[in-house]
Amino acid sequence: MEEISLREKSESASTTSNLIETTPCSPSLHSNSNKTTDNNNNYALETAEEIERLDHLVYKIAVNPSPKRIEELKEYYCENFQTRGVLLPPNTAQALLRALLESCALKKHVPGVKIPSKGAKSSLAALYFYLRNDSAFRRVMERKEAIDLIKLHLERHLKVHSESHKKTCLELLFFLALKFPKFSQWEDYIQGEETRELIKESPQYSSFLSSQSEEGSSAEAGSNYNDVDPQIVFSSLKTDPKLGLSSEEAAKRMAEYGPNSLPPPPPKPIWKMLWTQVTDFMVLILLAAAVLSFGISEYVSGAILVVVVVVNVLIGFVQDLKAERALSALTSLSAPTCTVLRNGEREIIDPSTLVPGDVVLIEEGNRVPADLRLFDVANLQIVEALLTGEPIPVDKITEPIKRKHLAVGDRKNQAFMSTVVVKGRGSGIVVTTGLLTEIGKISAELTVTKDPKTPLQKKLRKLGILLVIIAIVLCTLVVGIALARKYSAQKSLSGHDVLEVIEIGISLAVSVIPEGLVAVVTITMALGVQRMAKRKVIVRSLPIVETIGAVTTVCSDKTGTLTEGKMKTEELWTADGHSYTFSGPGSIPEGKMSFNEKELDRNSVLEKESLTRTLMASSLCNNSTIQFDNETKKWESFGDPTEVALQVSASKALLPKEYWTNDQGLHLVKEFAFDSDRKRMSVIYSSTVNSPLPFSLGSQNIVFAKGASESLSSLCTQVQYGDSVVPMDQSNLERISEKGNSMASKGLRVLALAYSLTPLSTVDLEEEGSISKIEKNLIFLGLCGLRDPPRKEVFNSIAQAKQAGIRVCMITGDHPKTAIAIAQDLGILEPNAILEGKGKAWLHGPEIEAMPLNRLSALDPFPTVFARVSPSDKLKIVRALKKRGEICAMTGDGVNDAPAIKNADVGIGMGESGTDLVKQSADIILLDDNFSSIVAGIEEGRRIFSNIQKFVVYLLSANSAEIYTMLGAVIIGMPVPFTAIMILWANLIADIPPAISLGIDPAHSTVLMVPPRDPKKGVFDRPSLFIVLFHGMSMAIITLSLYAIAIYVEHYDISTERNRARALAFVGLTCMQLAHAFCARAIQNTIFTSDLWSNKWLIGGVSVSLAFLVGASYIPGVQTLFHQWPLNWWDWIKILICVILHVAASEFMKLILRIFLNKRQARKTREKEAAPLIIPSSVSTPKVSV
Repeated sequence: MEEISLREKSESASTTSNLIETTPCSPSLHSNSNKTTDNNNNYALETAEEIERLDHLVYKIAVNPSPKRIEELKEYYCENFQTRGVLLPPNTAQALLRALLESCALKKHVPGVKIPSKGAKSSLAALYFYLRNDSAFRRVMERKEAIDLIKLHLERHLKVHSESHKKTCLELLFFLALKFPKFSQWEDYIQGEETRELIKESPQYSSFLSSQSEEGSSAEAGSNYNDVDPQIVFSSLKTDPKLGLSSEEAAKRMAEYGPNSLPPPPPKPIWKMLWTQVTDFMVLILLAAAVLSFGISEYVSGAILVVVVVVNVLIGFVQDLKAERALSALTSLSAPTCTVLRNGEREIIDPSTLVPGDVVLIEEGNRVPADLRLFDVANLQIVEALLTGEPIPVDKITEPIKRKHLAVGDRKNQAFMSTVVVKGRGSGIVVTTGLLTEIGKISAELTVTKDPKTPLQKKLRKLGILLVIIAIVLCTLVVGIALARKYSAQKSLSGHDVLEVIEIGISLAVSVIPEGLVAVVTITMALGVQRMAKRKVIVRSLPIVETIGAVTTVCSDKTGTLTEGKMKTEELWTADGHSYTFSGPGSIPEGKMSFNEKELDRNSVLEKESLTRTLMASSLCNNSTIQFDNETKKWESFGDPTEVALQVSASKALLPKEYWTNDQGLHLVKEFAFDSDRKRMSVIYSSTVNSPLPFSLGSQNIVFAKGASESLSSLCTQVQYGDSVVPMDQSNLERISEKGNSMASKGLRVLALAYSLTPLSTVDLEEEGSISKIEKNLIFLGLCGLRDPPRKEVFNSIAQAKQAGIRVCMITGDHPKTAIAIAQDLGILEPNAILEGKGKAWLHGPEIEAMPLNRLSALDPFPTVFARVSPSDKLKIVRALKKRGEICAMTGDGVNDAPAIKNADVGIGMGESGTDLVKQSADIILLDDNFSSIVAGIEEGRRIFSNIQKFVVYLLSANSAEIYTMLGAVIIGMPVPFTAIMILWANLIADIPPAISLGIDPAHSTVLMVPPRDPKKGVFDRPSLFIVLFHGMSMAIITLSLYAIAIYVEHYDISTERNRARALAFVGLTCMQLAHAFCARAIQNTIFTSDLWSNKWLIGGVSVSLAFLVGASYIPGVQTLFHQWPLNWWDWIKILICVILHVAASEFMKLILRIFLNKRQARKTREKEAAPLIIPSSVSTPKVSV
């Protein structure tokens, strides 16, 4: 477990030992200290179950902070986290800190007396404990404001009579002052001069002063420092912005904080992957059956079972071997080198040697090497899609941001590890490294163990346990009955008698186990993988094929999945009040510009001077390019996505940049690049002498500007209104503002366009401040509304998902207004959805972060839109959905999505835009990044489960018939009809080919018109169980009748183990089982409603099984091996009669079942319609802040 710092580990003899002391559960700290000195490497190795338990204990403290509950949490933390060297998860640490801070203020219920309660005293001691022992907890504390310490009411705690509590209180006070520069002014948190004087007289204060005077004291890294001035960061981390760290100090900090790198994932041993397959419950059952077969000298049976086991183990092992690369792609995300200030000089170093306090220089094209607090920027723009999922560059600033609970996308004064600088330059101080960075937290979350069992695997395990219980009961029952009969007849039992009866019991136990079930399930899912691949869905794990069909909620990333992932100009509004729209995609010039649904050509556009100049501004004040590649026959675009969209809109009006520069003779004089301070970009163009421009420039040059509406409109003194120019008065300002707000409410990104005609003879463009002389007295042109448009095919897919009872949630790092607008357009949000107040249909990132997991999972209705979310928020949403008992699918393409994807029941990665990490963390990959492919995958998954249900019902019906036949024969005293090898032979030829054919049965047309199946239910419901029992009983009764007629009426010879009567019963039962495969296609419906030829594989499978059956009856040598006998034509007529009788009985039973189910459904419908409408009153819930 990580302690405060290496310096503190070695200063046990110093005066500060009173402030930082060993904790009750810290013996293991010293035993583990030799394992690693890298604080980053022990960030999060906890399992999902441990996190959930920890969150529950924190929640209990928030509800009632009793000393008992606080001690319970502490014991659990020591046992499961601290002793293993594991830190608190960030969300849990935040919730715990909030609960303890609030609990510290509680006082006893004594009128007129303000004394801390027992819970308050325990909370304060716990606060000090976690601050000393958990750096994740300290990092959360660092984000608190100084005012939060006043809420501790330390002066109240200092008035208690307990000396030990006073000591704890003082040590906490000075610990905060020493470790956190924000809290260094401890006097501010103590009200009352008398109390302050008493504190200064304490021995703890003396220790504090001596600690303060020590040189080289290391600072607490890990804070974001968003809300403080850069100078405080320099002071806190003890570094100089012009000199950086010294080499000696850097080496010292390297020893303390460890390397700035993401540790590679621990490899999963091959033997462990193989062992996982071998210890699968169904495989163990087959192995047990093989051992029993060898035990009774049925060597052929045992050998066949062993072959079945080996094949299944190898298939699963190969799949696991291919999937074990979940974290390796993270290593490719680190920067190759970085520029840093050391000893006052620039050095190019390996990023892994960076430490907190280093001063790093970044510029265009660099990958940020660590998490930085920026203190100097020049037009710095960074793409943070890796963390937020949004591809638009973020303009960086240096000023403090005083808001709390900032999402990653809103922390604009920081640069984050592995993000890419696309413009400008900047300098920053390293505040976090390695696993403590934002990208490191994602890596840590990926180490959380995911439950490897899918719903189907869990259900098959339950089925296996049930079959084992049935086998034991039946074996015991048969052996008991048979021994009782022999004893009753002979009045004694010989060893041979007992052994013979036990062999019969074992044979019956073997018949209970459907040997072909595991093989058929594996093959069915493998065939499903191939079908899904044809629908552009790649499955990386076989069991996921079925799981996706059980999905109840799909959490989809917005950008690139629900939307095109490319900006498009949706609306162009000119200041004369006209709005224009554009057809076609946003990134290539295919489509037209329209006005009132009428397409415009170039001449029509040039007739409108206001529109012409607006389009000039969009194409000329622009650095993007669009070109057609003659080799690939495709359009290619280069540049910022927003500028590409503006360029495309001008091209659709047939006025691209080339028209103005090549045909009209304009050429660029000067460009003033966009920067975050001005929030605009401007360019200057001049014309040639004989320029054929549609309007005259005279001796003037033209300036075009684009930028934020508020920024640009404030510089405009006039407005282009049609062919004339009018003053920018208050009414025009209000009109522009109203239109801009209207566009923004639709989720559009709004840019303003303006121009001016400027004589340049009076302006020196190289002179400092020339930009302010150019960007003034502008003429306002209009507004351009852009957005990442929804994919066209997604509308129908979301409607299909809703029809199938699947909730679709949109998760994005974008602004809430944009997210809500897109969700409304796509139909994710209903028209009557609540957008404000209690029960609203969307949540903001900070709201998710502050909300306990229990409360989030209990929200009703559960939100369907989540905006401005961080990677930890996505993971929390997944955990909340799983806590609700839902089967959750999560999509994503960026590294920020990887933890949530890995923890979801079905992780879906993007094939085109997804990073390597996402592809390797996902269970399935969409080759076309299209949400519609998810719906196709769900349809295929439902088909697979339906088919699995069909062949499970078929297999259990067939095997139960064997059980009833054997059991019935023993009970009524008949000779045992089957030997163990006959049972195994039947299970192989009558089970596997027909069952595989049922596994590829075509999907029913209504597969997406029914709600998802209940995840808590088994493979089949009560009607299916009744069908299994009835069909098994029907085949058993008919088989026993056929067997009895052969023995007692036709007097077939039964003196040897291999005889005609046994062969007749065996072939008769097997033929009924093969005919029953056609009945199993429709579990409850009649066989005559399904098209017999729609599944030609089933006809082929049954034919193959029948051929094997007949061959074994007539081929010499094979007869002896499988205990068969050649049957004559009369035997086959009797078998045909048996098959017809069984099919008739099956159809009659289905008819009765349908009548019963229809009546029950009609009764429920009547009861529902007759029930009075009850409007529940609002129920108040206790407000708990965690």
